[in-house]
Amino acid sequence: MNNDKAGPALFDDLADHFVARIDDNTKGALRRQQLHRDLAAHVLTASDAPLRILEVGAGTGRTCQWLLSIGPHHITCVDASAQMVERARERLHQHLVDGRVTLIHAALEDFVRDKTAGYDLVLAHALLEWLPDPWRGLEQLLTLVRPGGWLSLAVYNTAGRRVRQITRGEVAALRNPLRPGGSRLAPLHSFGVDELDNFLSKVGCERLLFAGLRTVSDYLPAPKRETLSLDELNALDEQYRLLSPFREMSTYLHMLWKVPDILKSRQHLNGPDRPRHHRPE
Repeated sequence: MNNDKAGPALFDDLADHFVARIDDNTKGALRRQQLHRDLAAHVLTASDAPLRILEVGAGTGRTCQWLLSIGPHHITCVDASAQMVERARERLHQHLVDGRVTLIHAALEDFVRDKTAGYDLVLAHALLEWLPDPWRGLEQLLTLVRPGGWLSLAVYNTAGRRVRQITRGEVAALRNPLRPGGSRLAPLHSFGVDELDNFLSKVGCERLLFAGLRTVSDYLPAPKRETLSLDELNALDEQYRLLSPFREMSTYLHMLWKVPDILKSRQHLNGPDRPRHHRPE
C-alpha cells in the first residue's frame, strides 16, 4: 500500500471506505459475530466480576458497544486514527458521559508508555497487520495484560492469502513472496499460526482458542453468497471455523491466550529466533 501515513493512522484517509466496505458490510458483521461469540464463551463467562478491558485499534466502537450491552465492564478504547475515534465518540457518547468508557486517540507505542499491566482483557483485532513492527507491537500488548489475564488477537492469515491466490489462479503471485494486495484496505503484514504459537508459548502464554473467521463465507462465489442471509452465512462459518484444515485456511484467525502470572524472558525474540513478518520486499 502506497500511503504517506503508516500503520492505523492511515485510516484517517480511509475511514469512509472502511465503514462502507467492512464495518457496515456483511464482512464486518460476520467477523464481529464470531469474535463476540468466542469472547462470550471463553472469557466473559469465566468471571462474575466486571472486567477492565482494553481494546487497541477500537475503530468505530462496535465491539465496545457490544461489551457494554452484556455486562458492567469498564472499557478503554484506543485508536491511532482521529477519524475512527470521532466515529466511536458518536456511537459511545452516553457511556463516555457515565464513565464506563474511556476513549483515547493514540498509537499503541505512545499509549503503552508509562502504562503498567492492569487490564483483565486486551483486544487487538485486525491491528497487528497494520503496525510497522507487529512483533514489537505484540510485545507491547503483553505488557498491558494483568497477570492471569487474557489477550485476544485477530490477525490476517498468511495461509489464507495463499489459498485465495490458488483459487483465483494467480500463478505469478504464488511464485513470489507475499505482497499487499491491490486494495486500499489490504494489510501490510500477515501471520502464520506456528509463528504466533512459538512467539507466545515461549513467554509462557497458554493458547485457549484457535478459530478461523469467515472460514466459509469468504470463499463462496459472490453470486451464491449474496443469496444467503447473514444468519445462514454465519451458521456455515460456525460449522467449520473450529475444524482443521478449514480454520488454517481462513482469511483471518482468532487466537485467545491466557497470560501467565510472570512472563518469561523475551530476549530470544530479539535474536535469530524472532519471527520475520510477511510484508512486501
